[in-house]
Amino acid sequence: MSILDTWNEWDMNKKAIVIIVAFFILAAILLLALGGIGSGTQLKVNYDGQWQGIVQNDDTVKVIVGHGDQIIDLDFNGSEKINVQVSKQDGSSDVLNVQVVKHGEVVQEQSSFLPYGFVSFIVKP
Repeated sequence: MSILDTWNEWDMNKKAIVIIVAFFILAAILLLALGGIGSGTQLKVNYDGQWQGIVQNDDTVKVIVGHGDQIIDLDFNGSEKINVQVSKQDGSSDVLNVQVVKHGEVVQEQSSFLPYGFVSFIVKP
């Protein structure tokens, strides 16, 4: 019995399930092959307190405000550089750590333990 014979014997529900599963497998393979959704670049802010900052590329400024550890997706495809500035909003001497991560690899990182400290750097993705 060939695959075609088996296919012809199946009812529409089985065929629909096989087609849907095959679609999701192909979509997952393409997603992995193309490096994921967006640029694959993330900003990781690690700090226990309040923080705020900006992330800027050639033509976009994104204001970021948060509390605690956060990961922010950056969709800056084609940018020549990304300017990052993040500051602590309290007088704590806890460490503020900021990373730019591209496809899982840290490409830039800075920290500050000063009260009301900040980090500022430029990344060329």
